[in-house]
Amino acid sequence: MLRPPKDTIGNLKVSCVCHNCPSYGECARNAKETFFCFEGKANCTLERYGCVCMQCPVYKTKSLSGGYFCIGGKAKTK
Repeated sequence: MLRPPKDTIGNLKVSCVCHNCPSYGECARNAKETFFCFEGKANCTLERYGCVCMQCPVYKTKSLSGGYFCIGGKAKTK
């Protein structure tokens, strides 16, 4: 049986740590928004209270750069 690649969107999304971020507000939590590095910025207005993007397994696996994707939008690769 063939196995899907480890870095499929679904597998990456499971590793997402957005919900642990100090900037992840109640609005985003209620809307269950996450995975901002791939899906773009939040539909809610969020404030900068700290960023955990650089500690995320997705950030490391996909060699992303930058941070605050919830506010600034999708990541760019290095």
